[in-house]
Amino acid sequence: MVASRENEPGGANNRTTSERKSDREMVITRIFDAPPRLVFEAWTTPELFRQWWVPKSSGATLLSCEQDVRVGGGYRLEFAHPKAAAPMAFFGTYLEVVPNARLVWTNEESEDGAVTTVTFEEKDGKTLLVMRELYPSKEALDIAIEGMDEAMPETFEQLDQFLIARGAGAMLNHSDVSTRIPAQDLARARAFYSARLGLEPVEERPGGLRYKCGSGYFTLFQSSGSASGAHTQMGWEVNDIEATVSELRQRGVTFEEYDLPGLKTVNGIAEIDGNYPSKGAAGERGAWFRDSEGNLLGIGQPRR
Repeated sequence: MVASRENEPGGANNRTTSERKSDREMVITRIFDAPPRLVFEAWTTPELFRQWWVPKSSGATLLSCEQDVRVGGGYRLEFAHPKAAAPMAFFGTYLEVVPNARLVWTNEESEDGAVTTVTFEEKDGKTLLVMRELYPSKEALDIAIEGMDEAMPETFEQLDQFLIARGAGAMLNHSDVSTRIPAQDLARARAFYSARLGLEPVEERPGGLRYKCGSGYFTLFQSSGSASGAHTQMGWEVNDIEATVSELRQRGVTFEEYDLPGLKTVNGIAEIDGNYPSKGAAGERGAWFRDSEGNLLGIGQPRR
C-alpha cells in the first residue's frame, strides 16, 4: 500500500513530501537550501535542534534536549503541553552516525516506537533530506501518522526558515579558512616550498599557487609588497616536532633562534606554557623559520 501527500507551507521547490511506503514504513522528504554539514549540525547540536524541532502550532514547549550523538549514545527530549498534567519524555539510542550523511536512532518511549533513519544527500549545494520511520506494526503507524502528517511538514518548514536565518548572517563560523601568503617572486617561492618543505601546489592560476596540507589550504600569491616577518603568518601542528625540525634542516631550512622574555629556543625549539583546553595539553613546543619571501612560518606540537 502506498499513500502520498505533498505539503507546501513554503516555496514549491522546498515542499515536504510524505509517503506511506508500506503498512509499517513512512517516508518524509524535503530539500533544504543549505549544505549537508549545516543541516546535519542542526539535527545533532542541542542548542540548534531545540530552536526548530517543536511545531509552533502544537502549543508544546521543549523543556530539555540532551543529545549524545555517537553510536551507542542516547538522546532525551522532554516536552510540556498545556493539556498534559506532567512533562512528556521521548528518548532512544543512536544506532548509526555518519557525519553529514546519515543518522539512525530508536524511539524507546513505548513499545510502538519506530526506528528512525535520516539521510543527508548533497544536491547542487542543497541537501536532500529523507526521513524514514519504520514501525513495529501497521497499527503503530496508523496511530502515529495521524499527528505526523501535519506536524512534520511544519517542523521541516521551521528547519528551512532556521537555516535561512542562519545563512543570512556572515556565517564565518561555518566557513573554511584559507591562509594567503604573499610572494614577491612566485617562482622562487614555489621552488622553496617544493625543495625545502616537500610541498607541491594542487592548483594554480596566473599569480597564484594553492596548496593542501591535511584538511586545510593555503595560497601563495604574487605581491609587490613584502612580509614584515614580525609575526607568524602560518603554522603547522605536528606530532613530533624534533623529527620535523630535523627533516626540514636536512632539506636546507634554517630555524630562528630567540632569547626573549617568555620565549627562548634551544636548538630551534621553544617550550611554551599554556594551551587551548580542546588540545588537552599543558603547553606547546614551537619552532619558526622563514620562507624565501621572508614570511615567518611556525611548527607546533601540543605538550602533554
